[in-house]
Amino acid sequence: PKTSEKECQCVDCKNKKTLLQSNEPWKGTKQFFTKLLIISGWVILILLAYKVSQFDYEYANFDPYEILGGSSQAEIKKSYRKLSLILHPDKETGNEKSFHEAYEGLSGINR
Repeated sequence: PKTSEKECQCVDCKNKKTLLQSNEPWKGTKQFFTKLLIISGWVILILLAYKVSQFDYEYANFDPYEILGGSSQAEIKKSYRKLSLILHPDKETGNEKSFHEAYEGLSGINR
């Protein structure tokens, strides 16, 4: 109320004030959604940081000798062939994850 008393009360000034308010009818809603977007962005960033901190280091400690068994390259290839008959994803007893781990282990040894 005190600010409106200090403002000019002439007809032209009142018309100008009304015109300015009508030019931005969505200003409050726009500000609300902008703040909501910023807050949700921060929440997503925090969740992603948490997920990264909980990363499973199973693949970081990858040891092909442990997966396939044996010590020489020939024994490893032999073990891989035996496991591929059991673990291949197309077989009924297939386990895709173990099969791919064995394959990655063998291909990493041949390099």
